[in-house]
Amino acid sequence: MDGKLIDRDGIDQVQRLLKWQCSDISMNPMLIGLDEQLAQVQDLFKRTIEGESCSALLMGPRSCGKTSTIKQGLKWLEKEYEDCYIIVELNGLLHSNERLACQEIIEALDETNYFKNINNKRTYKEAFGERKKKKEERRDYKKKINKNEVNLVSTGNSFTDQTEIIKEKFKEEEKSVILIIDEFDLFAKQTKQRFLYFIFDLIHNEDINLSILVSSCRVDCLLLLEKRIISRFSSLQIQFFPIETFQDLLKVIKESLTLPFPPSINDNNNNDGGDDGGREDNIDIVKSTFQPLFDCQPIPELRNVSREYIMNYNERLEQILKPDLAPMMRLYSQYTMCNDIREFYNLLQLIISELTELDCYLTEASFNMSYNNLWEDHAINLLSDLSDNEMYLIIAMMHIENREDEPIYNFERVYSSYLTFENAIGNIINSKAKKPFMLKAFNHLLELELILPTKSLSSNNHKNYHEYQKNYPKELLSVRINVDYDQIKQ
Repeated sequence: MDGKLIDRDGIDQVQRLLKWQCSDISMNPMLIGLDEQLAQVQDLFKRTIEGESCSALLMGPRSCGKTSTIKQGLKWLEKEYEDCYIIVELNGLLHSNERLACQEIIEALDETNYFKNINNKRTYKEAFGERKKKKEERRDYKKKINKNEVNLVSTGNSFTDQTEIIKEKFKEEEKSVILIIDEFDLFAKQTKQRFLYFIFDLIHNEDINLSILVSSCRVDCLLLLEKRIISRFSSLQIQFFPIETFQDLLKVIKESLTLPFPPSINDNNNNDGGDDGGREDNIDIVKSTFQPLFDCQPIPELRNVSREYIMNYNERLEQILKPDLAPMMRLYSQYTMCNDIREFYNLLQLIISELTELDCYLTEASFNMSYNNLWEDHAINLLSDLSDNEMYLIIAMMHIENREDEPIYNFERVYSSYLTFENAIGNIINSKAKKPFMLKAFNHLLELELILPTKSLSSNNHKNYHEYQKNYPKELLSVRINVDYDQIKQ
């Protein structure tokens, strides 16, 4: 009966929403233990709106909440101070070149000026009609550049001319400008740091209201800067740390896997107005098209999903995440290996993909299967397919490893250890395990790389090693086992 609560379209919508929540593009991230950092970011935004120019550096390892804190800060800023600021985003992976960075700032300010009087437009179609015309003009201009019909220096495409254009636009801008620079260390690695010097020098200009918020994963990113840039950079540094406890991480996982209840139909009908209301909706659509990069992703909606299914889904999610069940043990096992939230998102993405029309709830089997697919150990798969003779040799090597601190052994010693173990239990293990068969098993372990030659006998050149291996007797080749005790035990 539960399978009839939702159809194929509903499952697709549920999967899209859950995958959106278990990703970095989610617009409503859950912050754990970052209240102090969020308060500092909000205070910086507040001072910027009040007319103070400042800068701050967000430092911490990846997936510790730097971008999420900025998202929440901008969300708070949008509620408190609407239409009082401009957001300009740069990323070191895309804009580390100084001219590309300047061009990005110029285009961002041009887009803002274009939509400054957008409320005077009557319809969505007219607004995008002018936008399309402007794109065609830019396309024609690029064709002229390719045909060398435009002098790049005279049109302000050199770095010096670009900086002058940016200064003029900042001075003409009435709103506060917040510049967000991600992967800041990639900017600092450039041999010429003219762009950073120029942009931080603008903070001290009395005619410009500009604040700069940079983030980096490197603790020593300030040491990469020139002294003249450090002198213009404020001393505000906001430190971020990974999630400390498993319980805090579990809160994020539950929040990401929980389905929200969609708004009722009556609420949607109350929002439907006359022509003015329709025009405002169209204006909002136009504005949202040019929001910052991490806010431009549309939120998936649950249109064909019943409230009864959502209630059942959330109840079953609470049941399978109890401490004594397999899903909780899988999550804790991954937490002991890596507490990076992005690695958990990768696992949750696989679990969400297992949802079907017939099996429309998260189950223990889906957790186990997804965990095994994500953290599949190929060495265990190879060990499970070994023959009896090959396993005997592996066990004999493990006995030698346990007896000595730095064991170095060859086939003769391993075979001798095997015979000792066989005689000790009365010669009942394998009566057919004679030396030629065991040598063949030893060679097969070498081919599978479950055992590897030691550094003392292997050449640095891989090609020379294979020639050496062909000419050297396999019985005397010194090896070391390439698997651990836990893998053999499994």
